[in-house]
Formats: sequence, C-alpha cells, structure tokens
Amino acid sequence: SHAVPNNNVTIILVLTGGLSMVLFTYILIVIITKTLTIALNEQIISRDKLHAIIAHDLRGPVGNLLNYTEVLKESIGIWTEEQLTAWVKQMEKAASGSRFLLENLFHWSRSQLDEIKVNASVNNLAEIVTQVIFQMKGQAENKRIDIVFKDTGTIRAFADPDMVAIVLRNLISNAIKFTPDGGKVILSLAESDDYAEIIVADNGMGMPDEKLRHLFDHENYGSTPGTKNEKGSGFGLLLCHDFVSLNKGQITVESETGKGSVFRIKLPKNGK
Repeated sequence: SHAVPNNNVTIILVLTGGLSMVLFTYILIVIITKTLTIALNEQIISRDKLHAIIAHDLRGPVGNLLNYTEVLKESIGIWTEEQLTAWVKQMEKAASGSRFLLENLFHWSRSQLDEIKVNASVNNLAEIVTQVIFQMKGQAENKRIDIVFKDTGTIRAFADPDMVAIVLRNLISNAIKFTPDGGKVILSLAESDDYAEIIVADNGMGMPDEKLRHLFDHENYGSTPGTKNEKGSGFGLLLCHDFVSLNKGQITVESETGKGSVFRIKLPKNGK
C-alpha cells in the first residue's frame, strides 16, 4: 500500500461533513434541552434526569465524532487510502447513531409538548414494514442478523404511516441491539375484526419481569447496553408507546431472559 497523495479536496470535504454534523448535533441538543426544561411537565420526567440523559447519551456520540475528526485531520498525507476509508466508515456509524438518538428525542419532545399532529389514513402495513426493513438492513448486517418478514398479504390499519415507521424502526433497532451475532428478527402481521397487528420478535437476550414492568414507564425508564455494549438513550420505547397511543392503538411485550422478546403493536382498522 502507499500513502495517499495530497488529495486535500477529499479530506477537506470529509472533515467539513464531520464538523457540520457535530455542530448540528450540539445546536439541536441545546434547543431540545431548553425547550423541554422550560415547558415539559415535571410529572413526566424530572429536569435533572433529562439533563443527565442528554449529557450521557447524546454528548457522548458528539465527543466521538470530534475525536474521529481530530484523528483524521492529523492523518492527512500519512494514512493509506484503505485506512482513510475504514476511518470514514467509523465516522459514518458514529454520525448515524447520533442522528437516531436525536431523531427519537426530537419526536418524543414534540409529542410531550403536544406539537405533533397525527395524520392518520388507511395504510397497507406490509408496505410500511418492507420499507423500514430496507432502512434497517445496514444495522442488521453489522451483526450478521437476518430480518425476516413473514408477509401474510394485505392487512390495513388506520394510522399515521410516518409514526408507524418510527415505531417499527425503534423496535427493530432494539431487537438488533439485544440479539447476538447471527441471530434473527422476525416480523409478521395479524388481524382481528377491529384491529391490525404488527409483531416484532427476536431470539436475543430477553428481559426479566422487573424490567418488563417499567418498560414504558416515564418515571423509571433507562437504557441497557446491547450484546456488543451498544448504547441507547432509553427514549426509543417511550416514543413507541406514546406514538402508538396517539394512534389509538396498544403496544405490549412478552419476554423471557435468554430466549428473546416479542413486541405487538395493535392499531385500529378504521378511524371510527
């Protein structure tokens, strides 16, 4: 291999992109923190806990991005093209993780402040599931996890498709996080007279009863590291619960330690 020649334009573009992501992330954190601190009901979550979550779970990824950018800057003209490519991929992963956390916090804060509107319509759930699985393939491939969709034909629900997609992304991400390398995440659909159901199952770590009891609790939630020590904010499942409720549905979970978890999202078939 050989050292990269003065390919400064490429390096500058990469550095600019990394620094822009860091700046955007920091600004969004400040805005959300101030908004929630001023307007969020104390009964939903304490201000102290809110600040602790943001400091630990969001500023951490921002720090990582800064570190990646600093190392890259110092490696101009030294690293091979192969080394640079590998490093940029790590930066992309860090940026993707930060974005996912920020999107969750942003959507959740809007829902708590009643700033989010439900744009419900009749939707083919299989289409939403297929689209979300495609979006989650990269995260699954990092752990060699298969995402399987048992398509049972056209099942429709009356719900906001964007909210349903956000809920699914969070549940699939959660399943990948707590499933070891080579595992499976299985999605399926079911229906009754009045409700359509999306089922997300995994063969991962599972959860003890004590964890299950507080899974959607605004007062006692928290984040647990994944099988590869993946971090999270703890907001994802709260967001799922709140979005499903806003769509007049229900979310339930069954889990057993060492065997995996099954999440069920029930949504009305019509808007009556």
